Amino acid sequence: MNKILCIGGINIDWTEVASGDDALDDATSRIYKSTIGGVVYNIAHNLKDLGRKTKIISAVGCDGYGDIAIQSVKQVDIGCKYIARFGQQSTASVVYSIGSSGEVFLDTTRLEIYSLLNSSFFEPLLTEMSQYKSWVIDTNLTTEAIAFIAPKTTKLFTAVAAPPLAERVIGGLYAFDALFLNREEASCLMKKNIETYDQALEVSDFLRDRGVVYVFLTLDKDGVCVNSPLYRGIVPAMPAEIHDPQGAGDAFASAVINDLVENTRPIQDIIYRGLAASCLAVEAKEQNCGMLTLKAIEERSRRVNY
Repeated sequence: MNKILCIGGINIDWTEVASGDDALDDATSRIYKSTIGGVVYNIAHNLKDLGRKTKIISAVGCDGYGDIAIQSVKQVDIGCKYIARFGQQSTASVVYSIGSSGEVFLDTTRLEIYSLLNSSFFEPLLTEMSQYKSWVIDTNLTTEAIAFIAPKTTKLFTAVAAPPLAERVIGGLYAFDALFLNREEASCLMKKNIETYDQALEVSDFLRDRGVVYVFLTLDKDGVCVNSPLYRGIVPAMPAEIHDPQGAGDAFASAVINDLVENTRPIQDIIYRGLAASCLAVEAKEQNCGMLTLKAIEERSRRVNY
């Protein structure tokens, strides 16, 4: 059970940050930075740092950014045999803006290449994919691809990649062992604002009723709504000194998935370890992938007593 197959997005993430204390507007000076991102890439990287052997199935273009993405995967020792290269599409890219108070806004995306990861693409790979009993997917995959993949594995963990892509989970809910989404993504899925704890719990009930075993709906500073066979409720966030809010959800999902693969811990411990991983991610002063270790998560989770 040490191996995990990760299927979904590898993007070039461009982050636009306001310089100084001003909010982003047309007159604000900006600083741009680029990193390799994508939900599945981040989770695969984190899981590898937590001791898992991970392999990625994804797609990049036959361009310079595709070269950079594949080289980055190789450098962190993640298997990339099934990262396809398509000459007719550009490598996926996402532009984020971060305001002066740390809020993250999704500006623009160019994700067309992932439409090529369809059932026809996956069909010849299924025999080799079946060697991995646990899969992680994200909603960079299309609705059709998710519905095709969902029944093909023993354990399936799914992470919503962005609010506009939340509805893609509908066709596979019955097969999800765990689903990870945030408040904005839940709002897009339900087509109404999710603002209160009761509303978050209602969403989690909706998803559980449709087959999801574990629902993790993150609520930023308000913690996480969890709905599972042995626990239903809101767990408050751990205090953290935020340096970079990006990657917190992926870190939470990574730590939780790492524990759920064997599922030998009490659910409350799994939640706390996920929240500790989120804290480590947002407190990191550099790119947060590579910052997670089992020892760091244990130490961080012991600092708060609920």
